[in-house]
Amino acid sequence: MLFKKTMLLILILTCFCCETLYADSSYVVHDDKQAMDFAWFWYDRRNFKTAREMALVAMKLNADNVDAYNLLGLIELKDNFFNKSISYLEVGKELIKRKSLPHGDFILCKLGIAYFKNNEYEKAATVFNEAINITESWQPEFGAALSLWNLNDKKSAIKRINKCRSLGATVNDFNNYFIEFSISGTEYLPLIKNMK
Repeated sequence: MLFKKTMLLILILTCFCCETLYADSSYVVHDDKQAMDFAWFWYDRRNFKTAREMALVAMKLNADNVDAYNLLGLIELKDNFFNKSISYLEVGKELIKRKSLPHGDFILCKLGIAYFKNNEYEKAATVFNEAINITESWQPEFGAALSLWNLNDKKSAIKRINKCRSLGATVNDFNNYFIEFSISGTEYLPLIKNMK
């Protein structure tokens, strides 16, 4: 409780003598970026309720705030509301395409995971491949490998898992990925054992 009161005091002091765009009884923000700074602050402290509220404030201030769609999609994903997560992340994906924004792979990877966890493996593989086309990193490669494994395309899945290795991924990285997104890793042990 003391921590929340301290944060409130900091927010109020930060906002003193500045134009206020949004306020309620517990916070004051001047723009959507500031709202998202607070949203991520609360997300990192696992206070998803407040993080969600702040992301929604950011969206009220700027309907094109990709970071807000990203965070809301992530929160819904963690709460296992896959269709809601997909809805937010699809809007974020469209904003990235329409505005030619950099770093679209971060939202695409989360969208791929949401489709994956919703048992839509073909869509997941497609989205992970879109992320791979933006940046070369092991996370979208791994997501694609898991999706292809579930689509019984074992040969392509093994090719992707080996690409993860060439990008520096370790079995420990994979285990953290499983934990982060509440995926049971045991059924993918045969795939991971193929990593060279």
